Amino acid sequence: MTILSGILGVVEGKSAVAKWNVSHTADLQEIVASNTQGMTVTLKGNKDWTGSYEAYGAELTSLPGQSLAFAGSIDGTVGVQGDVIIDNIVVTFNIEGGLPIKYVVNFSANSDLTIGADVVADDTTLAGMPSSVGVTVELGTSADPPISYVAISDVRTVTITITADNKSFVSSSTSGSTRRLAGNLKAEVAVTVYEDDFADLPILNAYHGLKVILPNAEFWEFIWVQVMAATDLEVNRETAEPVGATLNFKFSGFQEVIAGTMADGKIDAPGESNFWSGAP
Repeated sequence: MTILSGILGVVEGKSAVAKWNVSHTADLQEIVASNTQGMTVTLKGNKDWTGSYEAYGAELTSLPGQSLAFAGSIDGTVGVQGDVIIDNIVVTFNIEGGLPIKYVVNFSANSDLTIGADVVADDTTLAGMPSSVGVTVELGTSADPPISYVAISDVRTVTITITADNKSFVSSSTSGSTRRLAGNLKAEVAVTVYEDDFADLPILNAYHGLKVILPNAEFWEFIWVQVMAATDLEVNRETAEPVGATLNFKFSGFQEVIAGTMADGKIDAPGESNFWSGAP
């Protein structure tokens, strides 16, 4: 057996991948009965597999709940492949640490996992891998369009999480393998800030527009978000750390901007206008 490093690892069709992984499992069943002499006996169970990949950048082309033909290769010739459904994506911007922008895509099986021969071309893309340095965040001062945005001061980090509540099933037609159907979507944004006056923090339950703007002027925009929480409001006299807080926003696909009238929301992503849209 030859030992390989991850130096040639790639994911089909994905740029700037840092790593990928899969886990292949069987839900073994256990029984103990009068004829097992006090020992557990195992029986075969339903099969499943899950995985993820991490990549640099902020441009995504698939929403959670959408299908993906995943092919992950160790060296361009061997690896794994199968159809999956995306469970969630997480995009992180660490402005304080000056780190590259990175995202993680988590997925679960929607077909059997094929292990072995897996011809995947090397990543020859020249797509930019933007830094978090220069990223800014703006909050809409009114939930009623047109939205007027104002910068949030002293932002440290931003985390965007979009999740689909996908549903798994096994039936007589799946031959002991787990399959999935797309579920409902939800999205949240967490923003950590330095703050010298907690009275300046956004008011709970209020609706806003929210923008995360990249150094190249591309952006994520969420219409609408509702202020869910302001947490970690900590004043540490012992260590004299800068005072800060975490602002938690939950995305709302629709909002009543005028009594009895619902306004469509949307999510715009870098390179993807209407990444999600409530408009029919």
